[in-house]
Amino acid sequence: MKKLLFPTLLLSVFILTVALHPIAAQDSTVVVSINISTSGDDMPIGAQVTLANDDGLPEHTYTAISLPDGIVVFSEVFIGTYDLSVDLFGYQPYRNNNIDIIQDLTLYVLLLEIPFPPPCFWVDLTTYIAYWCNPRSY
Repeated sequence: MKKLLFPTLLLSVFILTVALHPIAAQDSTVVVSINISTSGDDMPIGAQVTLANDDGLPEHTYTAISLPDGIVVFSEVFIGTYDLSVDLFGYQPYRNNNIDIIQDLTLYVLLLEIPFPPPCFWVDLTTYIAYWCNPRSY
């Protein structure tokens, strides 16, 4: 009787684990919202957003392109530790690493403009007056 009890108990635990696995998988995802704004008050349309889990599995990497409102929502993010990157032309790349995601989360991202030098900039060496072209006409 003792010999039969252990294999039966082991089989019961295995069946219970397999039967509950889908429930555990559903409970292990959360909603992550990312609100993007820019330092120049421009709309962050077209910002590339990547949320990548440290486990390296491709199915745990989420990507999106922001709409004019700057809000990106990932509705089924697997629980874990993530790296967030947001890229938009004309702005410094945003990076935030080792974000522990264990429940629904909202992240706020401020993209900082890259200051470009004015076009056609030159200084008259006799008067020391600086000149440059109008950026819109160049």
